Amino acid sequence: MTDRVATYILRTLLALSAIGLTTAVAAHLVGGRPAPAAFVAAYLVWMLSEARITVGTPTQSAAETRTLVPYAVARVLTVLTAAFSASAVPDEFGIALAGVFVAGVALRAWAIHELGVQYSHRVVPISEGGLTSSGPYSLLRHPAYAGMLLANIGFVVYFSSPASIAALTLLVAAVLWRIRVEEGILTELPQYRAFADTRCRMVPGVW
Repeated sequence: MTDRVATYILRTLLALSAIGLTTAVAAHLVGGRPAPAAFVAAYLVWMLSEARITVGTPTQSAAETRTLVPYAVARVLTVLTAAFSASAVPDEFGIALAGVFVAGVALRAWAIHELGVQYSHRVVPISEGGLTSSGPYSLLRHPAYAGMLLANIGFVVYFSSPASIAALTLLVAAVLWRIRVEEGILTELPQYRAFADTRCRMVPGVW
């Protein structure tokens, strides 16, 4: 799959997600469920905050594209199946899950900010001297993935349904596959191998 085709698919998925989430917000409001509507709206804002990266024309060719679309599709399925479900937890627990969501978004935003112009949704090779080891990268190899999964876990638990849990499982599998492929490419650089030896992938002290 070429970068051009992958970009077209990502743009289409973003548009479908925005329409779906906006519809879900309206459905919750019409049904008299302001808290779920606010949670879905927060996810929509988060997604749109990364739209420039998602739909922008790549400045560097991807090292691989086969994991990108399955990963993106799994994420869209996760958020949409959850967004149209009813809240599955008491309000008090919902506040805690909202905190988990915000923490995940904040971690991902921190990671993206730390990488700056180097950040991409695509897997791209790292040039000599281009490895970032500050901020969350001082602790983790993949803080952006970790934050994304943490935010989605908080969102899905709040809107738990068999469909959303199944979709989240697919998302986790897609991320793990993507990490495996990505690290296979990045470890060609000795600098990255030294970086990886001193950091867990997504959970400090665990994995």
